[in-house]
Amino acid sequence: MTRTRATGDIPGYETAAGATVDGRQATVMVNLGPGGPDAQSDDIRAAVQTALCA
Repeated sequence: MTRTRATGDIPGYETAAGATVDGRQATVMVNLGPGGPDAQSDDIRAAVQTALCA
């Protein structure tokens, strides 16, 4: 279970991070083209979730 999740982006980049109650942490940062589809954001969040639950 993800305890905290933070996302942020500046033009050309997107980041997502999360942590679990037991202290596991994961951060993903990706270079993106401006105006990328929502599917890219979904994939980034899924990568954080996968890292935390692995």
